Amino acid sequence: MHFFLDESGELGFHPNSSRAFVIAVLRVENPKPLKRVIKSFNAKLLRHGWPQEVEVKAANVFGAPRSPAIPESFRCKHGPDPLLRGILAAIAASGAQLDVLAVNKGRINADLRQLPHGILYNYYAGQVLIDRIAAHDEVTLWVDKRNKELHSLLHFDGCIETEAFLRKGGPMRLEIIHATAEQVYGLAAADYVSWAAFRKYESGDTRFYRTIAGSITDEQAWFFG
Repeated sequence: MHFFLDESGELGFHPNSSRAFVIAVLRVENPKPLKRVIKSFNAKLLRHGWPQEVEVKAANVFGAPRSPAIPESFRCKHGPDPLLRGILAAIAASGAQLDVLAVNKGRINADLRQLPHGILYNYYAGQVLIDRIAAHDEVTLWVDKRNKELHSLLHFDGCIETEAFLRKGGPMRLEIIHATAEQVYGLAAADYVSWAAFRKYESGDTRFYRTIAGSITDEQAWFFG
């Protein structure tokens, strides 16, 4: 089983940081359909005039109307919403199972906010991953390698591996690979899902999330409501 993990927002607590933090996980037995979906979408954008030097990801597509990096010659510059709903619908139709966890950072305990960067991330990622991983005998987990941990405690890989093996209580194979969405199509797909969920929890904009809501198998909302 292949797991693809991406997040939106951040777990910092400075005055200008996001209100919400979101983790999305896509689970598939065969990642080829996701690859076809993302390759087809990227090719469509390039045909429409998307500049090759700009990464194709949800935030960039959504921000195209305000971005000087996206030229007026891009045919969808001032109407990106149908593109985003289209790619989300294609991801949902690919057979991927989607899991989402959102945290209202404003209600996280003040003491926990002082923990070294990465500790809370590992904890919340574990809430999404551990039970799902332990349900299989062989898992490859793909994670964005740009995530940095600034502490000397057990890092992400060791934390997830330890908890998964303890939960499994028997033999299993778990491989964790750090890559980027530009390198791995499944991570690119997870970016769209995490972005759509972030829009919902950060600003109440559910128009994109509704497209994938039927494919969400587990949605955890921490400290909302």
